[in-house]
Amino acid sequence: MPLLQESNIRGDLVIALDGISDPGNLGTIIRTAWWFNVNTILLSKNSADPFNQKVLRSSLGGVFHINLLENTDLAGKLSDAASSGYEVYLFDLNAEAKLQDFLSDQSTGILRNSILVFGNESSGLSENILKSALEFRRVKIDGYAGAESLNVAISCGIALYEFRKLVGG
Repeated sequence: MPLLQESNIRGDLVIALDGISDPGNLGTIIRTAWWFNVNTILLSKNSADPFNQKVLRSSLGGVFHINLLENTDLAGKLSDAASSGYEVYLFDLNAEAKLQDFLSDQSTGILRNSILVFGNESSGLSENILKSALEFRRVKIDGYAGAESLNVAISCGIALYEFRKLVGG
């Protein structure tokens, strides 16, 4: 396993994962993050082990190219990041703001430093994170049919694609 180089968030686009338990999803998110030049991924205390065999296989080596901060007090780290200039976006199916509308409205003031937060595959974001929602922006990816939800790794990929278009590479 690689030694943790630093315990600080770095990069203009960061992912925070709240209880992602499926190793395949975690590996896919890491691989996708690597593709979109994400430098840091925050993993909450109840997330899958990033060095699990299935995570390693599905990340295709991405775990060796991204600063993975494991066992993070996510609510505290997000608050600290917001205080230091990061804009925090909570992806929540119950949010009123739709990502498509939100991103097309330039008056929302998307900052160059953004943290995208995704929750557990079956239960979404934890209460601990949602309680912090007053200082964070809540958004959802709008669907076009009757499916209940998207896979978390797919949601992350869509969000990274949209945000990377705005903040550049």
